Amino acid sequence: MYWRHITLVSAATLIFASSAAAQPAGTLEFGAYGAYTSFGELALFDDAYGGGGRLGFFLLPRLEIEGAATYTVTQEPTGLAGDISYMPIRASLLYNQPFFGPMTLIFGASYIRNQYGSNGSWTGDNGYGGLLGLRLRFSHRLAFRVDGTANYLPDLSALASTYRDNTNLAVDVGFSVMFGKGGYGGSDWDDFTAQESQVQEVKVAAVDSDADGVLDDQDRCPGSATSVTVDGEGCAVALETNGHDETNGDMPSDSDADGVPDAIDHCPSSVLGATVDSNGCAVTSDSDGDGVVDLEDSCPTTAPGIAVDATGCQILFEENVTRVTLQGVTFASGKWELTPNAQYILNGVAESLRANPSLRIEIAGYTDSTGSRRKNVWLSQTRAESVKLYLTQRGIARERMLTRGFGPDDPVASNDTPEGRDANRRVEVHRLDAAN
Repeated sequence: MYWRHITLVSAATLIFASSAAAQPAGTLEFGAYGAYTSFGELALFDDAYGGGGRLGFFLLPRLEIEGAATYTVTQEPTGLAGDISYMPIRASLLYNQPFFGPMTLIFGASYIRNQYGSNGSWTGDNGYGGLLGLRLRFSHRLAFRVDGTANYLPDLSALASTYRDNTNLAVDVGFSVMFGKGGYGGSDWDDFTAQESQVQEVKVAAVDSDADGVLDDQDRCPGSATSVTVDGEGCAVALETNGHDETNGDMPSDSDADGVPDAIDHCPSSVLGATVDSNGCAVTSDSDGDGVVDLEDSCPTTAPGIAVDATGCQILFEENVTRVTLQGVTFASGKWELTPNAQYILNGVAESLRANPSLRIEIAGYTDSTGSRRKNVWLSQTRAESVKLYLTQRGIARERMLTRGFGPDDPVASNDTPEGRDANRRVEVHRLDAAN
């Protein structure tokens, strides 16, 4: 058996499950944002819009120090003082908690220096506050960020001899760009980044569908007849017949007398007198038994019992069907390795996707109910990623496939029996558009 080691990216899919979205220490975060500020009653200012910028530095993968400044122009209710400039300068200590895939929750505590300007003169007071935010990454370095801040003003409270409604509230919405040691350390939305102990090594059994000793992903001639001698790329080579090398011009062997030498004959036992194609197969032959003759079959190795279209390729979705269970693509309890049988089934799925280039799918992983829900959601996501990785190796573009782990949700059988749990450890494909 041939084996190839593939590093499968393991994804954190729940709070506290992983550090997949954490930043390497030393990463810099630059950001710009728009702000809406609602002033406390003691400030006597109208709510107003403004904007600002931030600069953060990651001391640890999740711990960040950040400086930010916002500029807003507002007025007091009477309007007699004219425009009033408000500029809070904030120094914060932030904790970044990976939440789901590319999302991160941000918790922070801040010291704030509030600056107020009117008619060219400035005054200020000090405060402290909190921050709750969400960062959503779009790419390797770019992310959307929204923060809510609360700015408590003890100096203003002391001046007014009251603690009633002396908190300014703000919402900041903008974008961040990461620089330094690898940005987000990841790629696009569907790719979960391997981090420390979350890296899992999966052994995927390589496939040799024509049993010629050359693995499919290296086989340039994947339909070679079993009796044909092939070269290192899986293609037929010239044979010696009766002590003569066929490459020297001697008559090559043609055991079924169909006019195609045995060395390149995919069907070396054709019925005498049958009309054959250039591969030596009868134009009426159906080697995979799918009802489509080999000459017209775009997918000549379809598994038995699989419904096919007019080109001989597997039909993933019947009319009005958007959800299909991949029968045979199952997993042992707690595992995500693809079995040889699962790979055989997925070869047909890959052929169907190649034959329908506009079709996009979601690969959905499911588990039984054994163990914690958090672990099962992670495991189902990893199984879906394993299937996506295999299909990618079979030539299917990554952007055509999304993945999602549902854990123990939506069981198709009872989890009270071994047979039911086996059935629930499954993979489904969901059609994302109407093309087929």
